[in-house]
Amino acid sequence: MPRTALLIRCDTEDANRIRNEARLQRTTISSYVLQALLRAIESDERGTRAGSTHDLRRSLQRQDAAPAVSRTAILVRCEDTDAEQIRYEAKRNALALNAFVIQSLKKVWKV
Repeated sequence: MPRTALLIRCDTEDANRIRNEARLQRTTISSYVLQALLRAIESDERGTRAGSTHDLRRSLQRQDAAPAVSRTAILVRCEDTDAEQIRYEAKRNALALNAFVIQSLKKVWKV
């Protein structure tokens, strides 16, 4: 299967959390992020089918403007089909790819 990569810009605090979670689960960063994203997408789809009005857009809109923080990037390697699905979901939620990924991860971390 053809593979691609997604470059996800985030603050250093989120990047460190991603690295630590991947290390705790004894998996690669790419695998951890991809699994978390797919779980969040599946959960969001179930909520949409059940008539839930909560989605990632609302959780992003409720956040106050964050102060300037140190930024970095995480490289996520995945199959083309997974990347297409992630991009589609980000567009469907009217979010930039970076915002969609980070909000999805934060949703998973809350659980």
